[in-house]
Amino acid sequence: MASRRILKKSFNYLCDQIECDCIFLLQAQCLAEGHSKGAFLDRALQIRDDFGRRISHVEKGMKPQAFFKQWNADFSQAVNELYDELKKEFDQFEAKKQAKAEE
Repeated sequence: MASRRILKKSFNYLCDQIECDCIFLLQAQCLAEGHSKGAFLDRALQIRDDFGRRISHVEKGMKPQAFFKQWNADFSQAVNELYDELKKEFDQFEAKKQAKAEE
């Protein structure tokens, strides 16, 4: 098992990349009118906060290996859900852009 220090560095790197992707979409103004401009960035920061706190404190009564396996699965699921929504927003933006170009 990797040390927590290495895990935290990798975790922070991934969170930085997620936040950069959210900021890219904000800068490209790809978000639909229905979404608040910072909703995705807020979710990315919430993921960083929630999962970052869980790294440092293993749940009592749970083996560390099982805990980090569950942590990894939960983190992957949260990130995948966020990226699925980001991709959906970006695809909608591209479709609108193409429709305007065809007019």
